[in-house]
Amino acid sequence: MLETAVSSILPQLDSLASSGTTTSSSISPLLAELIAALGSASSSLGGLQGNVRTDSTSAKTVADATAPILNNTATSLNNVKVANPAIVQVFGAFGIDAAINEVLLGLEVVVTGILTPLGALLCTVAGLLGGLGFILSLLTLGLGIL
Repeated sequence: MLETAVSSILPQLDSLASSGTTTSSSISPLLAELIAALGSASSSLGGLQGNVRTDSTSAKTVADATAPILNNTATSLNNVKVANPAIVQVFGAFGIDAAINEVLLGLEVVVTGILTPLGALLCTVAGLLGGLGFILSLLTLGLGIL
């Protein structure tokens, strides 16, 4: 569900970044879509609470499926930031870090122990998350502040 939603949004962000047309007004509709997708994922996870098996194998499987989505999201947002560094303020205004953090916390509630393997898989993009100002997500993943 989240993967499907972001798979249509991220290429559009990348396209804006590569075309050099990254402005607050050009990315705002896409960021609104991203926030909606993250919010929908958080709500869905809330409905799963207590209905999912939680063992280390499950946590690893879910982490393996989730990491590329978060990796691609961080990469696309960083591409936008590189094209227009001032755009980071717009990310904050939309609350993207908080929305990602809600998904992370929802995953942890549904699949206890997922944050450790997920943090390990995302350590390669920790610098991007920090550069985007996504401190909540970094701390939730146990990656500290870079």
